[in-house]
Amino acid sequence: MDRQGSPHAASAGNGAAAQVNLAARAKRSRMRPEERRADLVRAALQVAASKGLGRLVHADVARTASVSTPTAFFYFPDREALLKAVVREVDRYYRTMALNAHASTSPARRRIRDHVHKIVQSMDSDHDHALIWLEWAALFRNEFGLWDMYVDLQNFVLGQLVHTIKICQDEGTVPRKVAASTSARQILAGAQVMMQMKLMHQDQDVIESYLDSNIEHALA
Repeated sequence: MDRQGSPHAASAGNGAAAQVNLAARAKRSRMRPEERRADLVRAALQVAASKGLGRLVHADVARTASVSTPTAFFYFPDREALLKAVVREVDRYYRTMALNAHASTSPARRRIRDHVHKIVQSMDSDHDHALIWLEWAALFRNEFGLWDMYVDLQNFVLGQLVHTIKICQDEGTVPRKVAASTSARQILAGAQVMMQMKLMHQDQDVIESYLDSNIEHALA
């Protein structure tokens, strides 16, 4: 019987790892086109979150997804297509989050807090999406229309907040004097500041306190 750490044991371990890799590659090779594309988008998210949108290239995506670079180019023919696939996934994620938060049966004011909390917590639960959303906010040079896409998402999220703030006003939990659009912008800006606080490893209690005070100030 081989001792642990012997050449035979190491060889067996390497062989097992190789078999796992081969099995993973075989599974990938059997993917349907829509599955393959989704897998490549996930890989692109990982690369963009790690290296930045400005350094996102097909070769790194292919390597992360364990496919050939030509395969990545088949699904995303150029840099524009690759970048847009990434930001569209981030758009889908935060747009769905906003829809679900404001469609809740919770009291309207609670829906606002829950939405902000989910945005902030995405830095933990879906780190890649969160990092890319923060970086996307700085692409104001509008390469490939990416800034226009960012503004469209922001306006959608703001619209959901505005709608719920107006419901609060109808219910009497927010004063009529409050400008819903201005308050929504303050609330969303605060959420993105708290995402940065997460990156700076601020205590959760500090973040929660900021969350509540920002909402209270915006709706006062």
